[in-house]
Amino acid sequence: ASHSSMWGRSSVSTYRRTLARSSSCSGVKIGWVGMFAFCPHRVGSTLDPGESQTSARTLPTVSRASIERRLLDVSERVKQTNAELAVAAEQLGFLTDAAEDARLRAIVAETPMEVATANEAQRHADALRSQRDVLVQRLAALRAEQDELLDRLTAEPAPR
Repeated sequence: ASHSSMWGRSSVSTYRRTLARSSSCSGVKIGWVGMFAFCPHRVGSTLDPGESQTSARTLPTVSRASIERRLLDVSERVKQTNAELAVAAEQLGFLTDAAEDARLRAIVAETPMEVATANEAQRHADALRSQRDVLVQRLAALRAEQDELLDRLTAEPAPR
């Protein structure tokens, strides 16, 4: 039997560990430093008197590394979106030509079947056109995010 079940209550150290785990910043995430663990999400949280604070010099480095990671991620997404956009543009050119051919056949043949085929081909081309427009908007948003990250990266001092 454990100490807490034998006596019907928890020890002070168990209480402290449980308190740290039940907070929004668990002791695992912030590192258990005693009864007064620092948690940036907690109002009025403090540092343990024995714990040394992180120097200001290391914080921009972490932030800079984070920005660089995000910049690499955004750059990869820009490449991927550009590739998707190239495929969509090529397919759109083909579908637009096919829709125009079907429209001309429908005019010449004047049959309901040819008109339905032309309408379907035009719907496919329109759907792909809207998909391409979404890709263009996504690419513009990614480039704006990339520009913002580059601005933030150049605004911060380089690590020494």
